[in-house]
Amino acid sequence: MSLMIKPRDYKPDTMIRLLYERVPRNKGPFMLHLDDPVIEFIPLIRRAQSYTLSELPMGKYIVCGEAILMGEVYQASCFETKIERLDNNTLQVGVQMIIV
Repeated sequence: MSLMIKPRDYKPDTMIRLLYERVPRNKGPFMLHLDDPVIEFIPLIRRAQSYTLSELPMGKYIVCGEAILMGEVYQASCFETKIERLDNNTLQVGVQMIIV
């Protein structure tokens, strides 16, 4: 999954705290629905930059980002997305083998 990170009000020395988790289908895109998210910190070195999350298993995800400057969150937002299976006859990441 590729993300474009672009705070509304860019400030130098901003850090992005990215939180994401696979969730049940009935959960909405709100930070309170994240029980045990993966947390990554990304230094923002320009006004807009891309970031890639790779090797995610199929399913629905909630992704939240917080723009932080000097320990204070000055902007935050969340969205939901679905990771679908590629039709390339390969196993998804994390699956070693299937016994038939």
